[in-house]
Order: sequence, then C-alpha cells, then structure tokens
Amino acid sequence: MKATGKNGIVNSDGNICRYPRFGYEYLNDRSRILKPLLKVDGKFEEITFEKAYEIIKTKIESVQPDENAVFAGARLSTKKCI
Repeated sequence: MKATGKNGIVNSDGNICRYPRFGYEYLNDRSRILKPLLKVDGKFEEITFEKAYEIIKTKIESVQPDENAVFAGARLSTKKCI
C-alpha cells in the first residue's frame, strides 16, 4: 500500500504527513466506541443516535449563537473543553 499527496505549494515533493500515511489503524481497533454513550450516575450507558442528536441540539440551542464552537473528528477527545 502506498499513500502520497498531490504536488503543490504546501507539499512540493508530493509527501503527506505521517498521520494519514500511517495513522489509520484506529479505524479497525476493536476497543473503538461505535455507539453514543451518556454518563448517568458516574457510569456510561449506550443511547441511540437520535437521543444523542437531541441532547446536542438542546445544548446548542441553550446558548447564544456566537457562544458555540464545534470540533469533530475520529481522533479528537470527547472530554469537555471548559
């Protein structure tokens, strides 16, 4: 298998950084969380995606629009930033 980037201004030699090139093992990791979890009384419980989306919607709507910031990605932590 080979992964390369397109020649351009940022990567003039066609190389890409090590994460997309070698950092794909996490996709098949058996310990990866595949369903939404909600912490109830100090323990995590599986919930439906619909319930998770409703919680997210409620949290976003509870503050002013300019008070929201969203970061998403398979490798990002799910810990609260604040």
